[in-house]
Amino acid sequence: MNQRIFISSVQREFAKERRALAEMIRKDMLLGTFFDVFLFEEMAAQNRSAKSVYLDEVRNSDIYLGLFGCEYGFEDAEGVSPTEREYDLATECGKYRLAFVKRTAAHNRMPKERTLIAKVEREVTRKSFSSLAMLKKMVYEALFRYLQDRDVVNVRPFDGSYSLGVKLEDLDPERIADFVRMVRVAGKVTFAPGISTTEILSRLGAFDAGTGKIANAAALLFAKNPALFRPSWELKCLQLWGTTFEKPFPSYHIYHGTVFEQIDQALDFVMSRVDHWVGARDAAKSAQAPARSEFPIEAVREAIVNAVCHRDYTDEGSVQVMLFRDRLEVLNPGTLPRGWTAANLLQTHDSKPHNGILATAMQWAGYVEKSGYGTEDIVRKCKAWGLREPEYHPSSVDFRLVLWRQEVKELRDFTQVGEVGEVGSPKGVESSGARGVESDAEKPIKSMVCDSSSRLYPPGAMGVESGGGVVRSLRDMILLSVMQQPKSRAEIARSLGKPRIFGNLVRRITTLLDDDLIELTVPDKPNSRLQKYRITKKGRQVAKLLAENHAAASSSKKGGS
Repeated sequence: MNQRIFISSVQREFAKERRALAEMIRKDMLLGTFFDVFLFEEMAAQNRSAKSVYLDEVRNSDIYLGLFGCEYGFEDAEGVSPTEREYDLATECGKYRLAFVKRTAAHNRMPKERTLIAKVEREVTRKSFSSLAMLKKMVYEALFRYLQDRDVVNVRPFDGSYSLGVKLEDLDPERIADFVRMVRVAGKVTFAPGISTTEILSRLGAFDAGTGKIANAAALLFAKNPALFRPSWELKCLQLWGTTFEKPFPSYHIYHGTVFEQIDQALDFVMSRVDHWVGARDAAKSAQAPARSEFPIEAVREAIVNAVCHRDYTDEGSVQVMLFRDRLEVLNPGTLPRGWTAANLLQTHDSKPHNGILATAMQWAGYVEKSGYGTEDIVRKCKAWGLREPEYHPSSVDFRLVLWRQEVKELRDFTQVGEVGEVGSPKGVESSGARGVESDAEKPIKSMVCDSSSRLYPPGAMGVESGGGVVRSLRDMILLSVMQQPKSRAEIARSLGKPRIFGNLVRRITTLLDDDLIELTVPDKPNSRLQKYRITKKGRQVAKLLAENHAAASSSKKGGS
């Protein structure tokens, strides 16, 4: 139901202004949608007193809009004008009151009008105007603010609005404590010991002390269950075997939780499924073996953080992280600021986040180093890594970032470092998905073993072909190992030519279990000494697809030789 506005004034003095305000409100696309206007002079003749009519209309209205000038108006038997009666009744009924006073010298006002204005000024914040144009502007702004304060219209970013009705009891104290710890480690801002939740929210701009309202960002950052507010607050991660969107998906996970948790989980998903490799250690030069990941982890993290920070949280879509054979795509429901293009993102630019509170929280927690440099950093880091320049593809409904994966030739060039051992990510990488570097005892394989089942490196027979032959995924090799019959971890290790279980084997088995490509033979006792691993129906489908791709690749190779 529309909000009803009662315009009160001395009709004769403000006849022009009353008509103009009514016309503006009724014809405006926004105001006309939410407001109706009552003007006494538009009323048809009735078998009732004028006093009872206008007072009833005040009672039935939501907003009292008073215009005060020089004249006090007609006085009843008690010496009170209709304008003052209307104002007093609006006050008594608790109506929302707007007061506008025409500028003029004090001596031009009638004594009772000066007294009335003084009363109004004591009770409400009035605005003064000197022209009709100024009055219309002030009324428009006041009514717009009325709608904004009630979240009827929202010009604030979604994370800064109060439309969700977040309460303190909806927030998780442990998640807030984790945020405080991250902020202190990052060292970008200082939090006093024992800082309260409302103080943290206030500093972020997510708490209105005057009204006690908590902004939507608090739910995204700290809610016990963010999905209760919006089911679409999720992040989807997919791994695909080829370069197109085709089933079956080796991995498909949907992550809920806070934005911090979604970022960490997505980063772990990607970094646990791309290539990592380690060269032979030169004891004379370093205690560490040379190690390298396919992507610079900072670029991947920045890409995911940007998608989460800049997505449109009013949209029912979700952020998607898709790992193809040749690229990583990060897609979010959101658009660039008006007038921006993909070219703008490749240059140093002002930060214009869709969700400023989220961006601030990410920066304070150390997820973002510097505002306005994220996209430029991604490009710089990928090019320094030897990768193709990332691509940005904005559209009218979403935004897509493409990070290109390493070429096979580039991977083989890295083997010139020396003898290549087991896969593992660089030591010291701060990621929940980081993989430790294997010891010398764990790297007898002398050919390169890539750690990504999304790579279309045909599996062939067990073991690894050397001398420029096929490069295989460790995950694929494990999958093939258990395809014929279930095996224990030790049996899988021996099938790979290893004398014992090694760290990466355990991690890849865990990933295969998570992706439902293999399963436990003793599911009720995961740590049973009799535990073995067998291929699932989905795993067989994937293995079949790999075999078909291998056959196609072999045929192509023979045809070209």
